Amino acid sequence: MLFYTLSTPLAGIPWVFFLMVAALGFFYGSSLALFPAATGDFFGLKHLSENYSLIFISWGLSGLDFPSIGGHIVDSTGGYGLALIISSTLSVLGGLLNLYLKKRLALYLQ
Repeated sequence: MLFYTLSTPLAGIPWVFFLMVAALGFFYGSSLALFPAATGDFFGLKHLSENYSLIFISWGLSGLDFPSIGGHIVDSTGGYGLALIISSTLSVLGGLLNLYLKKRLALYLQ
């Protein structure tokens, strides 16, 4: 949703633009700090180093692949709207999947 806001006319308002960029930077940095703890919670501490390395590698590979995919969508459609809607949808789906997995983990640990 933050990405989509940056592609609308609201992004022309300086304080809205800076607020959205600051929020993106905050959420991006905080998620990276939470990855090790979340990996330990979901998969346990016994093999944390192996599991976290896979999570971190997948994060890096997605940073290499998805900008190219987004660029291809922009070139195909002539705008950023579809690419931002797809990325927003995937972000919401990831959050919902995380909530589902958290409930499954709670049931497993009982």
